[in-house]
Amino acid sequence: MKTNKKRTKLYLHNGKVTPHKTDPRRIPPTPTPTPTMTELSHRTRLYKKIEDNLSDDDVRSLKAMLVADEHLGQARVENATPLEIMNMLEADNKVGKGNLALLVDLLKALGKTKLAEEAEDVAKWEGTGGPSCTIENVISCLKDLYAREHARVRPLPWCEDLNLPLGEVFTNLRHQRRGDRGRFQDTDTIVSLADIFKKTEAKDVRRIRVEGDPGIGKSCSCQKLAHDWSSGKLNIFKAVFFLEIRHMSGKVKDAIFEQLLPEDTNMTPDHLWSYIQENQDDVLFILDGLDELSQTAREVTDVVALIQGKILRNCHVLVTSRPYHCVKDLEKCDEFYKIIGYSKDDCVEFIQKYFTETPECAGKLVEEVNCNQNLSEIVVNPLNNVLICIVWEDNEGKLPSSPDELYQMIVYSISKRYCTKNSIPLEGGEIAPTVEGALRALGKLSWEGLEQDQLQFNINDIKEKFGNNADDMLAIGLLTRDNSFSRIKHSCFCAFLHKTFQEYMAAYYISDLVKKGSKGENGKECLRSLFGMTVATASNVDMELMSANRERYREVQNMLLSILGDTSGPLFEMFAEELRKDECKREDSDLLSFFCIMFLGRSCKAGRTSCRLAEIVAPCLSHITNDVSKHDASKSFKYDQAEWIDGLIQVVRCQRTFAVNPDLRSIRHLTVSCDEMCGEQNLADIDD
Repeated sequence: MKTNKKRTKLYLHNGKVTPHKTDPRRIPPTPTPTPTMTELSHRTRLYKKIEDNLSDDDVRSLKAMLVADEHLGQARVENATPLEIMNMLEADNKVGKGNLALLVDLLKALGKTKLAEEAEDVAKWEGTGGPSCTIENVISCLKDLYAREHARVRPLPWCEDLNLPLGEVFTNLRHQRRGDRGRFQDTDTIVSLADIFKKTEAKDVRRIRVEGDPGIGKSCSCQKLAHDWSSGKLNIFKAVFFLEIRHMSGKVKDAIFEQLLPEDTNMTPDHLWSYIQENQDDVLFILDGLDELSQTAREVTDVVALIQGKILRNCHVLVTSRPYHCVKDLEKCDEFYKIIGYSKDDCVEFIQKYFTETPECAGKLVEEVNCNQNLSEIVVNPLNNVLICIVWEDNEGKLPSSPDELYQMIVYSISKRYCTKNSIPLEGGEIAPTVEGALRALGKLSWEGLEQDQLQFNINDIKEKFGNNADDMLAIGLLTRDNSFSRIKHSCFCAFLHKTFQEYMAAYYISDLVKKGSKGENGKECLRSLFGMTVATASNVDMELMSANRERYREVQNMLLSILGDTSGPLFEMFAEELRKDECKREDSDLLSFFCIMFLGRSCKAGRTSCRLAEIVAPCLSHITNDVSKHDASKSFKYDQAEWIDGLIQVVRCQRTFAVNPDLRSIRHLTVSCDEMCGEQNLADIDD
C-alpha cells in the first residue's frame, strides 16, 4: 500500500541548502524607489507636466494636429496617452535633446503658452550642454550675491562718501517679543534677526513676523540676516532666499530668478522649486515689506499663501511689515517680534562713527540730542539718525523739532547739493524755480503713485508725462535707479530711496495745494481721497473707508497735519460737514468724533498753537468717547489714543468759551475709557 508522504523541497540559496515552500530565486526583488521630481531629467518632468495639464479635449486636439500634419499615424495615436505620444515623437526623432520646436508649436496651438515657454527653456538649457547648473551652484550664487551686495550700506545714494559697513548700521536694534497674552516684552538678548533663529531653533517655529515703524531698520536687518548666512553664521539653513516683496509681480519661484539669480542661470524655476519642496526644513525665506505688496500683485502672487503656510508649510519664513498693515495676512505666524530701534547708547555710538574725522561735531550733536526731548524721540529711528547727521553737517548745526521738519530739511539739503553740483544759483538761500517745479512734480508723482499702490516708476513714462521737469526730477537725488528690481527691467525703472520719502513728498504736494487754495488741482479733493471723506452732498459717512485710509496712508496723514499745522482749517471744515450729517449712526458718530479729535491733537501739538482749529469742530462735538473698540472699523485707531487726549484738551478749552454763549452747542456727554489708554497720558491737563 502506497502512502502519500509530504515532500519538502530543498533549495540551494546563497550557498546554503534550505527548506522552503517557495523558490527563493522567485522572490520578487525589492522595487526600485520611484525617482523624485528633482532626479528626473528636465525633459521628462516637462512631459509629465504636459500630461497633467492637458484636458481630454486638449488631448483630442493634439492627436488631430499630429495626424493632420503627418507627424504620427492615426492608429498609433488613437489610444495613446500624452506621455506615450511624446515618447513616439522622440523615437521618430521629431523631438529630442535640445530640439523641442515641434512641441512648442503644438502647445502654442493648444493655447498652453506657459507650457510652451517652459519647453523653450528646457530646449535652450539642453542645447547649452545639459544640467551644468546644480543646486550647489545656485546656493553658491546666492552666497556670493549676499556677501557682495549686503556687506556695506549706502543709506543715501546722493552721499557717495557715505558707504557704511553693514555690521555698524541698523543691526544692534532693540526688539520686543509678543507673549501669549498679546503684550510685547523686551528681549535683551536679541539684537539682530539671526538671534531670533538661535532662540527658536529648539522649537517648532516656522513662521516669524517682524514689525517696525518706517526707517526703523527692517530692510537692513534682513540684509544682515542674509549676509550672516552667506558667511556661515546661520548654517542651520542650506538655502536662504531674500526677496523684496515690493518687486514681486508673479509667483515666488519666478521672483527668486528675477531678484537673486544671474540671467544665464542654467536651471528652470520648476527645477529649483522642486528642490525647495523636497528640502523644506532646510530652507529659509526672508520676505521684506509685506505692506508694500501692491493690490495688482496680490491678485497673482502666491507670497501670501507662503506666509500663511498654504504652500511650503514646512519651510521657514521671516516676514517684515510696518505696524497696522496686513494684520490678517500675518495672523498665522508662530511668533511676533517688534523692532523698536536704537537705544540711547546705540544712537550715540552711531553719531560718533559717522563723525569719526570730526569728533568735536559728534560731541556737539550728542549734547544737543541729550538735552532735546523731541530729538531724542526722533533718533531712536536709525534712518532718522543718518538724516540728523547729514542735516547737522549741511545746516550749520540747525536741527529739526519733528520728523516732518527733518524730511523738509533733508529735501532742502538734497536740492541745495543738486544746485551746487549743476551751478544753479541760490538766491538768498532759496531754491531755483526750476528745481522747485521739479519738487512739486515729484510730489504729484508720489501721491499718484501711492493712490495706485505704485512704488516703482517707469522712467520713460516720467519723461513723457512731466516734460521739462523730468530731467531735474530724475537727477535731483530723491529718485534712484531701482537695482533690486528684475534683472531684465531694472534699468528702466526708478523708485524713491525709501518709502518714507515718497510719503513725505506726497504730503508736501497736498499741503502746497491746500495752502495755495489751488483751483486747477483741487486741494480739497486730495484731502477727501487721503482721509476717506464722502462727498459733501452725501447724507452719511463711510467709516470703513476712513479706517482703511488710516491704515493705508497713516504716514502721509501724520506728515500732512504736521506740515499744515494752523493752516489745516480746510480739513477740519470738512470734518465739521461730516459731523453734521443727520443719517450718521451713533457708533459711526462716536468713531468719527474720535477720528476728528485725534487729528486735531496731531495738528495742534497739545496746545502749542491757538485753538482756532478746535473752534471749527467743537460746536459739532456733543458726544465724545475714546471707547470705540466695538466698532468694526476701529482697529486702525487703537494706536492713536495719545493724540486723541491732546485733541480733547483743545476741544475742552475751546468749549469752555461756549459756556457764555447759549447759542453754541457744547459737550453733553464725555466718556474717557482708561482701558483704551497706553500708560499715563495727559488727562490732568484737561482740568487746567
